[in-house]
Amino acid sequence: MNSYQSVIDFGERVHTQLPRLDALIANAGTELQEFRTAEDLEIHLNVNVGSTFLGAIAVLPKLQETAMVYDVQTSLAFCGSMYHVFGPDDEFDAGLPEDMDMFEALSDSARTDVIWRYALSKLMDHLYFHELVEVLSDSATDYSGIVVNLINPE
Repeated sequence: MNSYQSVIDFGERVHTQLPRLDALIANAGTELQEFRTAEDLEIHLNVNVGSTFLGAIAVLPKLQETAMVYDVQTSLAFCGSMYHVFGPDDEFDAGLPEDMDMFEALSDSARTDVIWRYALSKLMDHLYFHELVEVLSDSATDYSGIVVNLINPE
């Protein structure tokens, strides 16, 4: 999951090799105690947030196609974590230089407290989930055949 191309390839295989897709549970839970990057992002952000949502978005058309063709409700479930309540939201207010975006700052080893990164990634999952639901609701494409939810285990 730390390679965007592998996630994109997964989405393509879903579209070309599966006759239908009734559900996807989008879950990733990388938790490392050392600083690492993949695709120029800190690894927790890459895997737990970026790749998870990239994969989910990649299969949305197949979920909607299945819903319409088979007259069923399909499901897209994200696996969050109650650990998100410990996410240090003050990292979003880190006084970023004007030429540095949030992801660049959060992927800077000098600014990264790896101890809290898993919790922060799960907090970001919650924020992205709510944004995705809003985007789908406002979309010109009818996604009403897909039930989208966030599972929040301890």
